[in-house]
Amino acid sequence: GVWPPPDEETNQTQTEQPKEVPLNADFSINKPSLKLSLNPGQNSTEKIVIKNTGEKSIRITIFVPPVLEDFAMVSEESFLLKPGKEKTVEIEFKIPNTAKFNVYTGNILIRGLGIEKTISITLEIESKDSLFDISLKIPSEFTTMNPGKNITANIEVIDIGEAGLVDVIISTAIKDFEGKIIAEKTETLSVNQKLNFNQTLEIPHNTKPGKYIMYSMITYDEKSATSSQEFEIKGNYPWEMIILICLI
Repeated sequence: GVWPPPDEETNQTQTEQPKEVPLNADFSINKPSLKLSLNPGQNSTEKIVIKNTGEKSIRITIFVPPVLEDFAMVSEESFLLKPGKEKTVEIEFKIPNTAKFNVYTGNILIRGLGIEKTISITLEIESKDSLFDISLKIPSEFTTMNPGKNITANIEVIDIGEAGLVDVIISTAIKDFEGKIIAEKTETLSVNQKLNFNQTLEIPHNTKPGKYIMYSMITYDEKSATSSQEFEIKGNYPWEMIILICLI
């Protein structure tokens, strides 16, 4: 199907020019993002609160994106919310035993009266008996970036299963919340008890502004562990354009 789905109230998709939103109509969600780390076969339920903060009744509709359909479902997909009222909706995550180890991302879309809000989901699916633990941390100076720049994260690997001196595969990537990888690096490294290193990826010049995640996944003996962190990409400031115009 089409994603995002067309808005039946305004009969348009998110990418088109929005129709007029009625005055004094709005709603809030208490969690703009959710991050979960689960193993195949595990379940988890997250609660979100949607509140009508305006003066008009709103029919709220919730959409789970195709990239998360295998893992997430909502307790109620559509309901009427009167002014000042709030509703708690459960998002149930069920990880199939056959799920591939990966970091999955997607935006759950919440829509009403032409107003759209999203909950950014980061779902890490990893082995429950991995011999290694991995941690990725983005230093504060890299948490807001521009397209075309390099982003660096610190990655720490700890042997928790007494594997000894072994070679492991470490993949580090940047992903958007449509589930697309925009930059990636995979390498084989030797680990003896502990490994700490910095990994740098280049953000493509044509990257759109918005929320992204950087994640690392370690694989050894067909088992995987993951770690991720959200960061933001801002649009390039038009100074470069201004300088170009001045030069002309």
